[in-house]
Amino acid sequence: MTNSSKSIFASLLSNRQGVSLFLRLGFLFLPIGLIAGPAIPDFIIILSSIIFIFKLNKKYLTEYKLIISFFLIFYTFNIFSSLLSDNVLFSLKSSIFYIRFFIYVFVISYIVEKTPGIIKQLLYVLSIILTLLLIDTLIQFIIGKNIFGYPAADNGHRLASFFKDEYILGSYTLKIFPLALFCLQFLNLNQRLKNYSSVLIFGISGIIIILSGDRAPLYLFFIFCLLFLILTDNKKFYIFFGSIVCTILIFFILTNQPLKKRIIDQTIIELGLTEKKAGYNFEKNGIFIFSPHHEKLISTGFNMWKKNKYFGVGPNNFRNNCEKITYKDGGEIFRCNNHPHNLYVQLLSETGIIPFVILVLLFFVIVSYYVKYFILFNINKKSSIDYSEFILIILAIINLWPLTTNGNFFNNYLNLQMILAFGFLLSQKKNFKYI
Repeated sequence: MTNSSKSIFASLLSNRQGVSLFLRLGFLFLPIGLIAGPAIPDFIIILSSIIFIFKLNKKYLTEYKLIISFFLIFYTFNIFSSLLSDNVLFSLKSSIFYIRFFIYVFVISYIVEKTPGIIKQLLYVLSIILTLLLIDTLIQFIIGKNIFGYPAADNGHRLASFFKDEYILGSYTLKIFPLALFCLQFLNLNQRLKNYSSVLIFGISGIIIILSGDRAPLYLFFIFCLLFLILTDNKKFYIFFGSIVCTILIFFILTNQPLKKRIIDQTIIELGLTEKKAGYNFEKNGIFIFSPHHEKLISTGFNMWKKNKYFGVGPNNFRNNCEKITYKDGGEIFRCNNHPHNLYVQLLSETGIIPFVILVLLFFVIVSYYVKYFILFNINKKSSIDYSEFILIILAIINLWPLTTNGNFFNNYLNLQMILAFGFLLSQKKNFKYI
């Protein structure tokens, strides 16, 4: 760090209003920055985390001793795993700097707690993002390219909108639309306005996800809708309008051959639910885990874990070990990938049993929050349900859902999306017994 940069950083830390403004603006810009790529949001997170550590009242963290303890165990095992791996420096880049995501979860929680008005501002930001994504996605769907001239891919099967050639439109929408729902329910607005606005957010998001051609986000979108419907006390309202939205979405799929081929036909074939088709070189009959290729990746990941049970092959090292004959579940159709496309299998294969168990425990703790709401809602009807809070719980469940394909656990983009959910969830800690 140069003398000039040190001076700028020191002056920033000494200016309380400047620090507060930077943290708030960085927080609001994060969902926008994710569209441009992970570099700018990553810079915001790193600088915000450093500022937060220097300026934070240490008493604030005493409330989170259990969470911090579990993370430190997780973090320590990841570093040891990197040090014991065959690609130490490459792996350490993923394990050592992972702590920035954990710290920023507290930054989000702190901002939300200390700046209540920021929820309304975030709702405006997310509403604008979803609206622009819908318009641009429809344009790309109808004319074959978006407003910047980025073309649709795979004969119209996949749309990326502003993401150009990164096909993450569906996963991005899946992770931010619940935050818009949270903001809407959090604010003191007319209940009828909340209901109709929620339906609109669901409808816009569902259309974007379907048109994107991203099948895993679509599957998780319907799980989110189901978990939401189970706990809402406006079931007739949401079922009525949800039926309209679902009819529109199904119409989109069935009347457009590229969408139907991608979302329905290809899924049925890859799951092994029909006879083999021309162009599909499957090595076995029967049901596959997600697809023949995904099944091979998952099997290879398990092979890595069996031979490296305690520390795995090192964070982000699946890519460097996948081709090794001792691990690879081979075959004509199998090609290696950077990760096994499942968070839990990746942690098992790359970091060993302890980080995997911690992730499983986190998932079940969050599910237990949902069960608590279910019990309160169905047994004790007089109990008030905090809808903004249970939306965050469902979002956290979706982020950690084990029965789906996922991105790379150590990928910046995936973590940048996940920390938004967990940061907000932590900000609502007052109602959680376990933390």
